[in-house]
Amino acid sequence: MAAEEENKQQIPFEIKKIYLKDASLESPSSPDVFTRPFQPQINVEFDNTSTKIEGQDNIYEVVVRLTVTCKQDDKVSYLCEIKQAGVFMINLPEAAQVDHVLNVLTPTIIFPYASETVNSLVTRAGFMSINLPPVNFEMLYAQRMQAQAQQNQQQEENK
Repeated sequence: MAAEEENKQQIPFEIKKIYLKDASLESPSSPDVFTRPFQPQINVEFDNTSTKIEGQDNIYEVVVRLTVTCKQDDKVSYLCEIKQAGVFMINLPEAAQVDHVLNVLTPTIIFPYASETVNSLVTRAGFMSINLPPVNFEMLYAQRMQAQAQQNQQQEENK
């Protein structure tokens, strides 16, 4: 039993569960949108958040939120919003390493599930399939870290 405990603690990263936390699809222009030629303008917004699960050692929930708005002639054809989530065990010694995993690795794992969920909801609503491009969470994280460093530097200079 002690050997099992040691092996569990040595695992630096583990996916516990990937799941759909919330989903919403609205089609305010239907059925009119289906009666004319469809030339959509699509806007995609996303973000990710992470939370340490209370009472659990090194267990985190990560949520990727995707919002897809499809318009035609300035009228919303559909609005799809989902929250795809995962529970992860992250057993790393440094807070910076944990932060990197929470903001790069875990959303990279979750995003394909989120993209597939959006596509499924949109096609079930009668619209054409939507294939979202992959997201470079590593680059986004680096940009956010650089912006924070610049902000910290400006605050120091203003003191």
